[in-house]
Amino acid sequence: MKKRILAAGLSLVLAASLAAVPAYAADRDWESAYAAAIQKNTDSWGNYIQLVDLDLNGTPELIIGSRPGSGLFSEVEYAATYANGAIRQLSLGDGLMLSTGGYTMYQNSAGNRKVEGTYVLRSGAAYHSQVTASYWITSSELRCASSFVEEQEGNTTTYYVSGARTTAAKYNSAFNSRNSGWTKVSPFPCFETVPSKKISAADTAAFLTQWPLYANRSSHALTVDGKAVTAGAYTIEGNNYFKLRDVAALLNGSDASFQVAYNEKTKAIDVTTGQAYTPVGGELTALPAGTQTARPTQSAISVDGKQVDCTVYIINGNNYFKLRDLGQAIDFGVTWDGDTRTVVVDSGQPYSE
Repeated sequence: MKKRILAAGLSLVLAASLAAVPAYAADRDWESAYAAAIQKNTDSWGNYIQLVDLDLNGTPELIIGSRPGSGLFSEVEYAATYANGAIRQLSLGDGLMLSTGGYTMYQNSAGNRKVEGTYVLRSGAAYHSQVTASYWITSSELRCASSFVEEQEGNTTTYYVSGARTTAAKYNSAFNSRNSGWTKVSPFPCFETVPSKKISAADTAAFLTQWPLYANRSSHALTVDGKAVTAGAYTIEGNNYFKLRDVAALLNGSDASFQVAYNEKTKAIDVTTGQAYTPVGGELTALPAGTQTARPTQSAISVDGKQVDCTVYIINGNNYFKLRDLGQAIDFGVTWDGDTRTVVVDSGQPYSE
């Protein structure tokens, strides 16, 4: 086992051109392809299954490893990427281990990036190895290089940096300064599941739907009844999403005023039209800088006692509703002025497509 670690310890650090974080994933066609791959490449013993966006293009890579035992490591058994409407299986480096400690992506001022992960190797009570590695994909292969290895055998600890044996002092210095000049890329999501048996089709589908979209702060102007206003909104797949209470605050006193309350009995959000909105604090606050991740969620909402369907995403712990869905449910006008790149809300007009 140690020989395989050292063989992988190449002086190779990922330095690929950093692609801009995408505004959103263009589609989710990969879900059905990955579902089929998971069903085909997992077994009754259980597996380590991960989704990791190693090339930062909004679509995750699929990595499947063996179920980790007492050694706390998982050897990669299958990996694939998805592009141009098709899944592509990746070849694997020799003795490739997946990161059981999560993945972190860093970038530097030159626009380079690197993905770092960790795993633990044990062989009986006497041998223990903590590995910090770099991961990347080429057009056809998933690769990994053991950048830092802290190997303990009995009472003896040996240190390696990029495959070269070194002293504890030099190892600690290199390890502590390894990310100097690099900053974490956020968001960089990683989702994993470790079923103890063959994963069912239903559980596979539920796992895949956890993968988020990317949400950028909307750059569009916004007017309400002809007046320019400011509200924190995110753009996801070409649509604008707002907090429900922000919309209620913007429309308060207009022809489309509505009240918002949470119904503890039904566990649903109740909207009552024709009533003034009562602020609770925190409405229309500024959004944090940077791209965020958005996960679809089911948030029950009723308007005047009738349940309605809305597309809702959780972003930073808050529910964001598609503005057009709210316009249709509450009945106010939502249009788009392409010349001025402005979202136009008209409380006195009925909603229309």
